[in-house]
Amino acid sequence: MVVKVHGYQSISVTYKNGVFAVDMTFHMNQEQSQKLVMTTQMREALSVLEMSHEELRQYVSDRAEKNVFLEVQPDAVSQNSTNSLSAPSTVHADREANGSQLREVTPSWSSNSFTSRGVSSGRAATSSAGAGAGAGYPLENMLSASWTLIDDIKQQLLFLDTHPVLRDAARRLSEDLDENGYLGAYSPELKLRLQLDETEWESAVACIQQCEPAGVGARSLRECLLLQLHLVPLEVQSVVEQMITHHLEDVANGRLSQIARRLKVTTDEVLTALEAIRRLNPRPGSEYGHFVPHHIRPDLSLVHTESGFVVVVADASGEVSWQDTHYQRLMRQADFEVRQYLGEQWREARWIRHCLVQRTLTLQRIGEAIITLQPEFLLNGFEYLRPMRLRDIADLMDVHESTVSRAIRHKTMATPIGIVELRQLFTATIHTGGGDVSAASVKHMIKDWIKAEPGDAPLTDAAIAARLTDTGVRVSRRTVAKYREAMGIPGSLSRRTHTLP
Repeated sequence: MVVKVHGYQSISVTYKNGVFAVDMTFHMNQEQSQKLVMTTQMREALSVLEMSHEELRQYVSDRAEKNVFLEVQPDAVSQNSTNSLSAPSTVHADREANGSQLREVTPSWSSNSFTSRGVSSGRAATSSAGAGAGAGYPLENMLSASWTLIDDIKQQLLFLDTHPVLRDAARRLSEDLDENGYLGAYSPELKLRLQLDETEWESAVACIQQCEPAGVGARSLRECLLLQLHLVPLEVQSVVEQMITHHLEDVANGRLSQIARRLKVTTDEVLTALEAIRRLNPRPGSEYGHFVPHHIRPDLSLVHTESGFVVVVADASGEVSWQDTHYQRLMRQADFEVRQYLGEQWREARWIRHCLVQRTLTLQRIGEAIITLQPEFLLNGFEYLRPMRLRDIADLMDVHESTVSRAIRHKTMATPIGIVELRQLFTATIHTGGGDVSAASVKHMIKDWIKAEPGDAPLTDAAIAARLTDTGVRVSRRTVAKYREAMGIPGSLSRRTHTLP
């Protein structure tokens, strides 16, 4: 609580009977307000909460090198999840299911799906995970498997001429790029987590969009193609821009005569512009391939047992021991300067231990809340994902939603249907006659249908909207197009010329 005292002086001048009279009065006002002051310890606690398991292990290792009360156990891999900090918590699900009822989540599109014949940045797009030099790609275009798009963007941001605060915001925002090089659709949760206002948000996005490959940082297929407009020959640039901006759906559906009539150009000009559009890369991140680590350690696991689900948190505190006895004895025997130094080290070690405990307990409670809110999803997959907001989890935990936002940052969770990112579970709500469904489940249905469509007769957006209506989900054709573009999937006409994996 902050109490402010304001003082000011008022002066009044009056004129009476040929004489000026000056009246000087002093006033004091007291104002009381509440204000949160972020201390260094609070910032460290929030930083620990945001860390993934691998980041946390590195953090503990670094701090142990500088603190005499901490010692890393090299052979301890935290395989014992039953310690005091990560004791399993059993929450009963409403529905039981055996292993045969569980099914794999539909895998992502392979790196050659829906890619064009050329790429914007000059690097050749890898046609598959196993593509080699024999495929005709220059050796210098082969990217290291461990070098990711995000690594490349962060490196480019280091040399960007902009304010350091904005550069840092762009660096943090770049961590939300998906495998196609797209940023997720605008969400209050993401802006809340990065603590950006509207202007800072757009500026950070613009910083990423200045990087290579061209088109990276887009939030839709339309924006991705427009970011590559400078790669189009000047003579057709104007027509291409209008086609992408106003007639992308007509392009996807092959309505070239209609485009020519509306733009007041010839059909040949439209065909030339269409060929230029096809040379653009709708998935600029795909040229980096898909690097899959040999060993993935999820931050928490939801294990399905006969009695319900068990939450197990990957706890890095099991890899560090607390050297209390020896140095506490030394603190009592040493001189003042040594005691002062050891006292600071002791308080720091205790705070680190407190941060680790709070992080584990927070993830534990988030896991329990997900079990309560999403039992069908855990058993059956994304098609059964219910609409869920950060506020829903925060209300169950009785914490602020910003705490949940920080806690799920870059966290993965092992479930019976596979390993998922926690942020994937928070999606928009679509209202239907039979109840609400999540946008993520609708996107997965769209992706599944497109995946299974015949190559010579791809589904149009209108046909997909009709199918969704038949399942009880009423969305417009434009909404289908919006979701399709967000997933980096071109229209039906473009898909007709590609072979799905």
